[in-house]
Amino acid sequence: MSSLNMDIDKDPQLDLMTCSICFELYNGHDRKPKGLPCMHSFCLQCLEDYCAKGTQFPCPTCRMQFMVPSDGVDAIPTNILIIQLLETLIEKKNTFDTPGRVCTKHM
Repeated sequence: MSSLNMDIDKDPQLDLMTCSICFELYNGHDRKPKGLPCMHSFCLQCLEDYCAKGTQFPCPTCRMQFMVPSDGVDAIPTNILIIQLLETLIEKKNTFDTPGRVCTKHM
């Protein structure tokens, strides 16, 4: 996945695609969005740090308790919707940032 060079403060859509613990954009690697049972998502790296000493924790946002799977934090389901939205934004940005490219609507 390529990087997305946008100012998060200027694009409210990106707020949904950032971890609310570290404020970094999610990605498909160490910043994979992991969805808790309460539907809040946090990046893999932050959850690994947050859950390092135990198996049951409160969600950092709503405080609902969740159990870390026996296989570890990486076994928490990845929020595929966030990954797909981020890929769409990157694709859209790359399309309009390519010199000489014009959107098909304005050809």
